[in-house]
Amino acid sequence: MTENSALFGTWEGYKSENIEAVMEKAGASFLVKKVSSNANPTMTISKVDNKVIRIASKMLAFSVEQELELGGIRRFKPPQGDEQDCTAEWRDGKLLVFAGKPGADVRGPDGIVQTREVLDNGEMLLTMQAGDTVGHRWFKRK
Repeated sequence: MTENSALFGTWEGYKSENIEAVMEKAGASFLVKKVSSNANPTMTISKVDNKVIRIASKMLAFSVEQELELGGIRRFKPPQGDEQDCTAEWRDGKLLVFAGKPGADVRGPDGIVQTREVLDNGEMLLTMQAGDTVGHRWFKRK
């Protein structure tokens, strides 16, 4: 569980690849798929304490703030979707967020995993995976 403080701060998305397909696989609504795939969100990642990470995202008409417990489950209701259980962990300097239906195994085959990592060029890469469908979003530090 190696924390990477280089992920903390504000990031601006500038390029996406296959996000709509991931959202479709995850069961997102038509509107959420379209907005998510075409948006360049601003994301702020911060450390609340040794067990909690806060991720705040803004894109077009949506604004979401989520507090994730490292190693614990928290219920989350995004403004544009259904309730989900979420957990987070640090793995090899990457922040992994697992999400799934309430009460289900968020790390199971029906869950979604988001991996955030800082690349050698200083950019952040968000990799989203739902089943065997993978998408990417690249961010530059703001």
